[in-house]
Formats: sequence, structure tokens, C-alpha cells
Amino acid sequence: MKKLILMTILGSSLLLAACQQNSENQNGGTAQTTNTTTTTTTATTTSETSSKATDQNGIAVPKAELFDETITKFQSAHTEAIITSFKWEAQGPNGQVEIEGKDSSQEYQMIFDASGKLLGDTSEVNDDKNWQEDEVKTDAVISLSEAIEKAQADTEGSVTSAELEKDDGVTKWEVKLLHTNQEIELTLDAQGGKILNKDVDD
Repeated sequence: MKKLILMTILGSSLLLAACQQNSENQNGGTAQTTNTTTTTTTATTTSETSSKATDQNGIAVPKAELFDETITKFQSAHTEAIITSFKWEAQGPNGQVEIEGKDSSQEYQMIFDASGKLLGDTSEVNDDKNWQEDEVKTDAVISLSEAIEKAQADTEGSVTSAELEKDDGVTKWEVKLLHTNQEIELTLDAQGGKILNKDVDD
């Protein structure tokens, strides 16, 4: 009889120990799943933040690689086209890129958001016989980030737009800044970044 009681107690103890270990394993698995979910959420938040950077005034600041990234996408979509203008514009905490180009038969316009995602791609008939004269050689100019950096080194303010285009045979960056409710427009030589002109709008 004593052996039977001892066997029952021993069996119960083993059963309880096994149940407790199984319960701990299940809790450990839940904790691990929670950690994975938290990591994923954090990564998404970081990614969203990096594509929506703003300055101290809440105005959008383009990511450094946006110029090259969107130019490459335009050239991939329209392999025979030349680029005639590149424009980045802040729209509050967001920004937008507009690239225009031409080939012998069409004029193209592609619009991208601040992360480089394509928002629109339109075209119309090109009837300009001298269309090649407007070409902006994007591989021979300073980038959007460099143009902004040079403009802000010269003039304090938040950059609201930057446009690259050819004017009278010279490729230029026109950078607009906002400082204490004044709009300042700087014209930079696109090859070296030298300030060519500065206009202050009162």
C-alpha cells in the first residue's frame, strides 16, 4: 500500500513538472513573437521617418540619393529621351520631384514623391525641332543635395524648391529659400556650384 501511494505521489510530481515546463515554453514562444513584432514595427517607423525628413521649420528636406534615384528611373522608362529639367519642391512636410525630358517625337513628365516612388508619367507630342538644345547633362552637374548645401552655406533659410535647367546655353540650379518671411532665390552654376545671382523678394 505504501508503495502504491509513493508511486502515485511520484507520478503526480512528474506530471506537474512536465506541465509547468510546457507552460514556460509556451510563454517563451509568445515573448519571442512579441519581440519580432516590435522589431518589425520599429523598422517600418524608421523607414517612414527617413523618407519624410523635415528641417527646423517643418519644411521637407530631400533625401541625399533622391536626385540619382529619380534620374535613373526616368532614364530607364524613357531610354531615348534627354532630360530637360529636374525640379524638387517642398510641400510642407512632404516633397515632390518633377522630371521633364524629350525625344524626337515625345515630351515626357514624371512625378515622384519624397521617397522616390513614381506618382505619374505623362507624355505629349514633341513638335520642337531644336529639342536637343535643351538637354541637361545630369552626370556633369552637382547633385540636388550639393546645390542645397551650397545655397544654405551662402544664405540662411529653409529650401522650398530647387530646379535644374538650361538657360541661355548654361545649365543652372535655381534654389529658393524662405527666411523670416522673405523668399530668396539663388542661381548657381550647375557644374561647380558657384553663386551666379541672388534675388531677395521683400
